[in-house]
Amino acid sequence: MKPLLALLACVTLVTPALAQETGSLIQKRRAAQIDSTSPAGARNTMFQFAQCIVSRDKGRVARMLELPVDNAEYRRIANKLFDTTDDECLSDGGLAFNSTLFAGAVFEALYIRDYKYGGPTSFAPELKTNYVALYPTPLSPVARQALTLEQFGECIARAEPVEARKLLLSLPGSSTEREQFALLNPRIGACVVQGSTLTMSKAIVRGALAEGMYRLSLASAGAGAAK
Repeated sequence: MKPLLALLACVTLVTPALAQETGSLIQKRRAAQIDSTSPAGARNTMFQFAQCIVSRDKGRVARMLELPVDNAEYRRIANKLFDTTDDECLSDGGLAFNSTLFAGAVFEALYIRDYKYGGPTSFAPELKTNYVALYPTPLSPVARQALTLEQFGECIARAEPVEARKLLLSLPGSSTEREQFALLNPRIGACVVQGSTLTMSKAIVRGALAEGMYRLSLASAGAGAAK
């Protein structure tokens, strides 16, 4: 059974959601011991689970990222990625599923995989990810939320790429993560879309930021190759 992950029941901006995870990841070693019943422990487990998925099923992950989130094929791939790797990527227990948190964790895993040892630390103002072009108008509520999160993440990434990178390389619940959130908090507040009713946990913010950094980094690499 895959109930909605309690992490989505978050309260205020950059306040960690209260959630529990069961099970521990196989084939991935934790960077530090974290209480697995804590919000940070739950975030770390989801991230490591996503790392396992990204390493095991590159083709479907790549295809998922090319699709709008309100597309039936996107939902089918996301569900299949989660369901078919659950037993392979968790040593015991289970991990509850939420599409927004799952996608954010996948983007974090992709960013670490591709840019952990180096990546763009500035983005030209004219650089476009073209993510918005995936969506026809009028936008569905699901599409509107996805675009809001992606634009939120892009906004932070464009303004503070160095500090954003440091946050994505930090361990959930670590002192480095707390320091980076404190440094980025003014920018996070400034990048919240006016009129948005979204509330965000640290997991949501990191996921949105990872998407922004990853899509911009890919676009930057593409722009460089085209020259």
